[in-house]
Amino acid sequence: MKNVSFAGCRVAAWVSAWLGLTSCGSWDLAPQIVTPDLPRYPAKADLDYDPLPCMAHAACPLANEAGELTGSSGRIWLKGSAAFTRASIAGRAEPVLLLPPYYTAAIEAPPGRATVEFSGEGGATRSVEVVVPDARKMSEPGGDFSILFFGDLQPFGLEDGTVYVNPGDGTSRPGRKEGKFAALEEIRKVFRAVCDGSAAGFLPPSLIVGHGDQVYVEGAYESYSKYGHAHPMAAWTMEFQPKPRVSASAFPAFLDACYGRSWSLTTLDTAFRHVPSAMVWDDHDIRDGWGSQGDEHIYRETYFRPARDAYVAHQILRGPRRWDKELESLDRSLYQSFRLKGLPVFLLDQRNNRDVSVPTVLGEEQWKVLREWFRTLDPARSKYYVLVSSVPIFYRVAKRANFAASFSDEIRDDLLDTWTSEPNEPEWRELVREIVKAWERGLRAIVVSGDYHMSSVCRITSEEAAKTGRPVVAYEIITSGLAAEAYGGWKQKMGRDGLFIDDPIDIEGHELECEFGQNDTLPNFGGIEFARGEVEVSIFKADTEGCTQYRVPLRWEGELGELEDFPEENERPIEAPGR
Repeated sequence: MKNVSFAGCRVAAWVSAWLGLTSCGSWDLAPQIVTPDLPRYPAKADLDYDPLPCMAHAACPLANEAGELTGSSGRIWLKGSAAFTRASIAGRAEPVLLLPPYYTAAIEAPPGRATVEFSGEGGATRSVEVVVPDARKMSEPGGDFSILFFGDLQPFGLEDGTVYVNPGDGTSRPGRKEGKFAALEEIRKVFRAVCDGSAAGFLPPSLIVGHGDQVYVEGAYESYSKYGHAHPMAAWTMEFQPKPRVSASAFPAFLDACYGRSWSLTTLDTAFRHVPSAMVWDDHDIRDGWGSQGDEHIYRETYFRPARDAYVAHQILRGPRRWDKELESLDRSLYQSFRLKGLPVFLLDQRNNRDVSVPTVLGEEQWKVLREWFRTLDPARSKYYVLVSSVPIFYRVAKRANFAASFSDEIRDDLLDTWTSEPNEPEWRELVREIVKAWERGLRAIVVSGDYHMSSVCRITSEEAAKTGRPVVAYEIITSGLAAEAYGGWKQKMGRDGLFIDDPIDIEGHELECEFGQNDTLPNFGGIEFARGEVEVSIFKADTEGCTQYRVPLRWEGELGELEDFPEENERPIEAPGR
């Protein structure tokens, strides 16, 4: 995507009309207020939080041009710190240097258990054990397997201006309390137990997928109106076209702390040491509403570049995409495409090229690759495929939400961010068209998305195709909000109140019906099991009473039943061993 220059106030007419802006005013290039000591995360351990000076996680094997996971060795993703700048592993002659600003690297290692020895200039050492994945087992088709999905990780809260680890027990205060269930800590314990194999009732996962907002550069943003410029975690103000609160030169250090502390949850660290992961970013990894605000060109080099570099260092490097110097260009899309045990998987990049002033979401390069990916899907090899979208595709927003947008900057850019907003709708229709064309060739789409801080299942059917016996075009599963206590926003209210649009979608001569079920606005993560030729979704969720696993079989043919009409035995309480 070419850079867009603004002469005076060259914002597309539909943007001005939609946002109700009469003029752009002047662009203020200076930070609104620069705070030198941000972010201020907890220094002491609490709940499952323990500030980690270094990390070693299982990394996904690299994919070749055909998407096959290759290589005789596995991989490990490493993160050090100013205190730990070297990592050694048996079989390597020289230690790996972990350099600022992010102290990360990815190295090859033989499959199986390995010990990484971190060291620093002061003589400090630390050992971390990691399970190195086997590329052959991950690429070999056949056999039962599963994938876990999570996103929207906000583990911190604010009390009297001090950051604390949020237990999620409904008290909005730190620490475990007698008689209270720490829902946010407990759902992460379940996540860990599923990954390390100590939880019954779900296949050990072959991969973890993060579908966006794995960090928040404005943690506890819902409290910004209360604290304003005294907010201890926000790199940006919270308003339409947010302004930076951290100087450009200090932003890389802010990002390093943001990743390091947000991922210093021993539960998640254990999960990532056992299971490889692939992650895609969303707006909060950069700035709230990135790409939908219209002023992004101002911050492209000063703030977007370090945010992108941090994303590459912490998320892309652990995934299957091969990195080369050409990808350092800010115009290059960071999508990821690969096959897991024969299953085609595509992780959309919806931030690198998003620009509301063009408008574009995916960018030309990604569209070219995506169309070719759809074209080469072969139902003889795999009738299923997984498409990961950080923003939901089939959850269309009711028009009444547009009225609410006139009262809130946050709602306004959230609505512009949706796939079906006016500027994005042409690309949305093209994406749905590709899904329909694939269905016509006998393929079954499983779309996994996040962003809405809720769990939900959507079934997309073609009414006129019911007589063929295969009416289901796709399923979409939302599994987002692994760590957040604030679930009272407009998106969650829409889910609770059934305000998603269910009017038919007319695409390629088909009228697509969307049925929504299992809507819940609780901390959650999800998983998909592929076993004995069938597919089943599990939604793991927590409230202040306990954690549950809800199983939803994905039916594609015959009598489908209602999404809400599953027997009680589909839901069971689940507790992490050793709680």
